[in-house]
Amino acid sequence: TSSNNPDLDYTLVPDFGDGVELWGNRDYTVSGIQGTEMCEGGLYLKPNRHKLIDRFTEIEFAANSIDGVATMCVFLQSSDSRTGKWDEKLPSDRFSVSGEFSWSNGSTSGRMRSYCKTLPEPPTAAPSAAPSRTPPDVTYEFPPTDTLQFTHGMCVLGASYAQATSSNNPDLDYTLVPDFGDGVELWGNRDYTVSGIQGTEMCEGGLYLKPNRHKLIDRFTEIEFAANSIDGVATMCVFLQSSDSRTGKWDEKLPSDRFSVSGEFSWSNGSTSGRMRSYCKTLPE
Repeated sequence: TSSNNPDLDYTLVPDFGDGVELWGNRDYTVSGIQGTEMCEGGLYLKPNRHKLIDRFTEIEFAANSIDGVATMCVFLQSSDSRTGKWDEKLPSDRFSVSGEFSWSNGSTSGRMRSYCKTLPEPPTAAPSAAPSRTPPDVTYEFPPTDTLQFTHGMCVLGASYAQATSSNNPDLDYTLVPDFGDGVELWGNRDYTVSGIQGTEMCEGGLYLKPNRHKLIDRFTEIEFAANSIDGVATMCVFLQSSDSRTGKWDEKLPSDRFSVSGEFSWSNGSTSGRMRSYCKTLPE
């Protein structure tokens, strides 16, 4: 239900799987549904609207579980940005992310991913005032940026969670985005998407830390990276411009600290484009 959007409602559809119509006002049917990560066989809550849902709509989910727990899944576009930014926010609340599946009516089509979470969540070992996260076991402090503008991104392989913070630039923050690869938007205030991502040297499949700013990051900004590794080590990568000098001079400094350098990849929105390289290091050394 929605507490602030009376035009939005849902219809319960049993046995979700290939061939189900996804929206009440479209004839688009789903295909490629496989397994519990895509809620195969579950109860589907079909929205009456395909896309005309107001910004800031509040939605609440409720269910009667069979044995005390239930797995809730949300399907979000992966082929465009009409996601409500839930694709950025849900993974940080411990939603798991599936591979892609498709919808189509033969002439129009799109792709989605499923974001799932088991409810209620398992209790913590002891009551606490607020949920706590395991302290990071992998950290790195970058040298202060040393160019008037700074264009970058960060990514990590082998980690369950990551964050980047600045101690002296409150205007800079990062959003965690799972499954980094072609098509991911690189910055929060631009629609530039990445292409040409191949292999671990470019952090393919990793957790991407998307900066909220494309280039307006002050000189001498200090940035610290932290992550929770899966098995004691993680590979951290920084993406820096190779097509201009907005690098913070990290392209000069990081290789001397044993960062390996990748080949080039690209970003573009169709009219503006650029090239970058990935600088990676395994932590702890």
